[in-house]
Amino acid sequence: FVGVGVRGPLSKARLEALGVRRVEVVGDAALALAAPAAAAPALPRRFAVNVTAPAGGSHVESWGRERLLPFERATAALVREGWSPVFVAMHENDLAPLRALAASAGAVGEAIRVVPTWPAFAAIVAPCTLTLAMRLHAAVLSCCLGVPPLSVGYSDKCLDFMGSMELEAWDLPRVEVEEL
Repeated sequence: FVGVGVRGPLSKARLEALGVRRVEVVGDAALALAAPAAAAPALPRRFAVNVTAPAGGSHVESWGRERLLPFERATAALVREGWSPVFVAMHENDLAPLRALAASAGAVGEAIRVVPTWPAFAAIVAPCTLTLAMRLHAAVLSCCLGVPPLSVGYSDKCLDFMGSMELEAWDLPRVEVEEL
């Protein structure tokens, strides 16, 4: 290969440490969907929320509720400030943790919107002011819409992507949001 394109600066550093030359950060391929401009945020203020459970088990209990605590605290804090949550399921594995999150954050009556396609995601998330994202592609697609993602990632691939967008400060390890 003449060169290698990678998601972010962490991937680049790892390959360079192995002696690979000509590594370029290109971001995520889904960025090709980027909108020409961001939509105006809706009022009252809305924020999109996506959480997931691992593919091996869609039940929150099998994964550990403690992984949802940062999202519960952040969602509850924003709701107390008058923000409206928009719960976004990108896969069936997202439904159970989103239901648990809505219940624990005091947003039981809010619908969970299933977004199986890019146009469905765009229609629901574009009017939001920000996205609280666990899934990497909830953060990526939010960037495509000009909606800043606050990533509380499950893996360093989330930080790697956020670094490619110069949004490292918006990638929070779970421990940093536990006091919200």
